[in-house]
Amino acid sequence: MRTSTVFGQTTDRNDNNFRPSGRVFEINTLPVDLHRVFKQLDKKFGEEYALTAVFLIRTAIELHRAWHITFLTSSLLQQMKEKFKLRMTWNLGVIDLIFRLEDGNWELHRRVPYDYDSEFQDKYEKIAVALIEGKIGIHDALIFQSETKKGLHTSRSGLFLRANPGRLLLYPFQAATCSVIFFGGDWTDCWVAAICGITAGLIEWALSSERLFANVKESKLLSDSFVGFSTGVIGGLFYKHYHHEICLSAVFLGTLYWFFYGTAFVIGFLEIIAGELETGVIRFLAVSVKTFVLSVMSAAGLTLVLRKEVYDDWLLSSGENSDNCFNTDLGDQWWRIPLYILCSVAVLGQYRFVVTKYWLGLIVMVVGYDAQYEVDRYLNDVHSNDGMNTVSSNVTGAVAAVFSASFLCLLSDYVRKSTTIANLQNNGENRSLFGKFIKSFYDCLFHFGTRLGIHRGLSRKLARVREKQEKLTDTQVLSDEDEAILIAGIVESQEFNVWSFLMPAVYQLVPGSKIAMFWYDAIFPPDKAISAAYGLWIVSVSLALGLILGLALVRVVGFAFFKITSLCLRKEKPKDEIDEIISKNKRGYMRKGVSRASVDDDPSDIEWETEFNTLWENKESKPQNHEDGSDPTGIDDLSKIKY
Repeated sequence: MRTSTVFGQTTDRNDNNFRPSGRVFEINTLPVDLHRVFKQLDKKFGEEYALTAVFLIRTAIELHRAWHITFLTSSLLQQMKEKFKLRMTWNLGVIDLIFRLEDGNWELHRRVPYDYDSEFQDKYEKIAVALIEGKIGIHDALIFQSETKKGLHTSRSGLFLRANPGRLLLYPFQAATCSVIFFGGDWTDCWVAAICGITAGLIEWALSSERLFANVKESKLLSDSFVGFSTGVIGGLFYKHYHHEICLSAVFLGTLYWFFYGTAFVIGFLEIIAGELETGVIRFLAVSVKTFVLSVMSAAGLTLVLRKEVYDDWLLSSGENSDNCFNTDLGDQWWRIPLYILCSVAVLGQYRFVVTKYWLGLIVMVVGYDAQYEVDRYLNDVHSNDGMNTVSSNVTGAVAAVFSASFLCLLSDYVRKSTTIANLQNNGENRSLFGKFIKSFYDCLFHFGTRLGIHRGLSRKLARVREKQEKLTDTQVLSDEDEAILIAGIVESQEFNVWSFLMPAVYQLVPGSKIAMFWYDAIFPPDKAISAAYGLWIVSVSLALGLILGLALVRVVGFAFFKITSLCLRKEKPKDEIDEIISKNKRGYMRKGVSRASVDDDPSDIEWETEFNTLWENKESKPQNHEDGSDPTGIDDLSKIKY
């Protein structure tokens, strides 16, 4: 039996369990503040303890960014804390994350925006589980995290849909299908929603572009306003010039479905029930206001087009009682499920679901949706005057989705282990008939995925490395590339994350856009009377929007003025003096804004590595005047590194 010694531990080369490779994590890729904490922990408790604390913090940040279910993230962090005896506490807020180490001697703060990323949910939990269960070492876990963030272990399809322009394919696709399958639109409404969807995607891309809006920090705050306004204008124009036959609510709700964060309503309630009161309440209020802003701005765009007739036109062309909406009984249409599947494909793209696993995600989504739809349809007549049909259908749909997701995760784990073992065996005579079938089915999927360029082929690479490993002598070692493949195989062999399968289905079950109908009823009340509560919301949100739009306009005009001024000054003054004047003016108008300098306050692991190395080399070349060998220049505390 061949063994090797790595990091002072003897490991069996044929063992799939704990296998640290010869690779070492580069400490100087850590952000400045985290590097300082690492140095202190390293001096006091050793390198492994310090690196494990770093791993926990990085895991919390990336899971929060991709997952944003605080109590599940906290549960995973608690397992790491107990396993490795870490003296840490944390507070995972809606956006702000706080980590306290060694009874509060060191405290790290991060401001991390959230999104949903099914693949990252699965990857980062697998890395943490592999470390907790002793499958990999801490250096390999940290290296795998860094490589995952760079996209080395994620699907190419996910990388394409994770950013623009790839994401532009999803906006019109999702808006068009949602308008019909959920909100009572017809095929005309479908095309109008698609036009609104692509416009919304282009607006969001433009406003999130640092190249276009590097000096306008409120650009992201304007995204919801501009998206809602453009939807209202386009929907109103089609309604006005298409014989008033457009279902406005279907177009609006289908287009804005992407932006409503309907899942956050459910997660907020779930956190409140689970005892996470602060994050649950904050999340619920935040998404309520976000939804109201979208509703108000779409109503403003519609009013700009329809003018004084906007109230009557909205009531005539929106809601279940309108002649323009819900004219098709979906239950009698053969294309209901196929259209829902098409809608779900767009949602899986939005969630960055791995393309090769789309069929698994679609099964969970279809099971949950159909259970919800059939129960609601069956009880609709019985409970026409109350909401118990909604309660019963939602409970049934959620339970069905959870059961199907859990079952598919167990089945997928079994299939993956069976095919991996089969690929690692040279002799397949001992396989059962079912095992041979699974192996053949897997081979077909592998070849199909390879042809499309969406399959990484990890199991095949792993089989080749294992075969090479068997031929090694006691004096030979695997290359770094082969060791990396072994580590990747160990990480991928961990159990699937059930929530990464479940969240897209929950997103489809949540009537997020129906929350918006509550706000549309506040803006266009059916009884022609706005209550005091609704009036307060409308006044407050409209004033807040006015302040944001005014400040943004001032910044745009000011930025243009400074650009023109700088061009004129270049002929009269030296460059250094011009730059100082521009910087002073820029600081002046930036202080008048309402947003932070950056929404994302999570320093990149590699963006300042070059500067760090330069300063460290300068430090090594300077005399060590202190008895303890420390640097009298103060570079030891990294205080001169900017990030």
